[in-house]
Amino acid sequence: SRRGTSGSGRLHGVACISTIGLERNGTERQGLKASSTLKRLDVETRHRNMQIASHDDFRVSGHDGANAADTQVARRDGFPRAIAIAPMIDVTDRHFRMLIRCVSPHPTLWSEMTWDRAILFNTQSEPEYCLNKNPPRPLEAIIGFSAEEHPVVMQLGGSDAAMLARAAKIAEQRGYDEINLNCGCPAATRGRARNNYGARLMFDPPLVAECCAAIINAVSIPVSVKCRLGVDHRDSYEELHEFVSTVSAVGVKHFIVHARKAILGLDTTKNRSVPPLRYEWVLRLVDDFPQLFFTINGGINTLETARDLIAKGLHGVMIGRRAKAEPFLFARTGLVFGGGGEVPTRRQVITRYLAYAVQAQKDNYDDKLPETMARSLLIPLIGLFHGTCIGARWRQEVTDVMHDRQRLLSARIDELVHGCLGRFAEADAVLDERPEGAPRSDTDAPLEATAHAHPEATGEADCECPAANRDHE
Repeated sequence: SRRGTSGSGRLHGVACISTIGLERNGTERQGLKASSTLKRLDVETRHRNMQIASHDDFRVSGHDGANAADTQVARRDGFPRAIAIAPMIDVTDRHFRMLIRCVSPHPTLWSEMTWDRAILFNTQSEPEYCLNKNPPRPLEAIIGFSAEEHPVVMQLGGSDAAMLARAAKIAEQRGYDEINLNCGCPAATRGRARNNYGARLMFDPPLVAECCAAIINAVSIPVSVKCRLGVDHRDSYEELHEFVSTVSAVGVKHFIVHARKAILGLDTTKNRSVPPLRYEWVLRLVDDFPQLFFTINGGINTLETARDLIAKGLHGVMIGRRAKAEPFLFARTGLVFGGGGEVPTRRQVITRYLAYAVQAQKDNYDDKLPETMARSLLIPLIGLFHGTCIGARWRQEVTDVMHDRQRLLSARIDELVHGCLGRFAEADAVLDERPEGAPRSDTDAPLEATAHAHPEATGEADCECPAANRDHE
C-alpha cells in the first residue's frame, strides 16, 4: 500500500509542477508550461540513468594510492557512500575537509553551504560580477578544494532556479562530484538574513522541484537534496511524503534527511536539539520510495550507531558536530564497516595534514591576512586529541596560539603545531596510539618536534599511557 501511495504521490508531484497558476507563499505566480514539464520528464529519465551509473562508478582512493576496491566502505543497493561529513558553516572548509581525508579515505566530504550569488558575483564571466559592490574574491578562495578530497559535494543555498543552475555549472567545472540543494538549514525569519533558502523551501515543494530541474539540466553530475522532516506547521509525514514525491519527480534520486523538523525563528543550536528526532520517518521513506537513496542525519555520534542504522535499511549516514569535536573518530571507519584500508595514528594524520597546510599557508589558499590564514589552518586540529590524556590541554594550547598574533605572523604552521606538541611529555605515546582493533606497526617515524619535549613538559607525566587517564570530554 505504501508503494501505491508513493506512485500516486509522484504523479501528483508532476501535476503540481505543470499546473498553471500555482501559488507561492500565498502569491499567485505563473505555472510552468506543459512543454517544460515534458522536457523535465525527459531530463528525469536521462538523469536517473546517469545517477545510477555515477553511483556504481564512485570509488574512494586510499591515502597512498591504494586500489580503490581495497578502501571502499560497505555499500547497499548500489549506493557506495555509507558515511558522510555534514556541511557545517565555519567548519567544513577545505582545511577541515583535508584533515578528515588525512584521517580516512572513506567519508564523503561536503562543502559549507555556499550561496549561489557568492559564486556568480565573483565569477568574471557572469553578469553579476559587475554588480559586486565589494572587491571580488578569487573564486578558488570560495569553492576551491584539493584533489585528495574526492568525493566532495558542493552544497548550494538559494531559491532562484536560473542562478542555482549557473552556480552549479561552475561548481561542476571546478570538479565537484555532486551538487546538493540546501533545504534543511533553519532560515532566519527577520532582518537582512531573511532569505528564501534552506528549510523555508520546504513550504514550497514545486519551487524546490523547479530549482532541482534547472540544476539537473545544467550539469551532468548527481544532484541531491538535504532537507528536514518538515518546517514549522508543515510537519506531518504526509507533507514530507509529498515533498519527496514532488522533488523526486524531476530526477532527484538522493535525499539526505535531518531527522528533525526545523523551527524557523529558533537559533541553529536549538534546532539541533529541541525538535525531537524521528528516525522511523526516514526508515518509512525508504519503504515508500524503494527507487530512491536516503541518508540520515541528526544525533548520530558513533560509527556503531551509523552501522546499525544502515543495517536497518538506510543507504547512508551523515555525521555532523561529532566530526568537528572528534575528527579522529573516522580512523575506525574501515574497521567498523569492513571497507579495509589503513588505520592511521595521529602522528601520521598530523604529518599528512602539515604537508598540506604548509603549502596552503605559503600560497594563501583563502586569500586572507597571514594571521587569519594561520588560524584557519589551526582550527581543524583543535579536536584531534579528543578523548586522550592531553585532549583538554591541547585544545587550550592551540587556542592560545590562535590568539597570539605575533606567533601567527612569525612562524610557519608546522612550527606552531610542533611547538604545541612539544609542551607535552606524553605526546609521543598519544601520537602513536592506534584505535582499538587496529593492527599495530613499528614503522612510524616520530615527528621531529616531539623528539625533545618542551622544557615545561619535563617531570612527571599527567598519565602513564594515553589510555590510562583520558579527558572525559
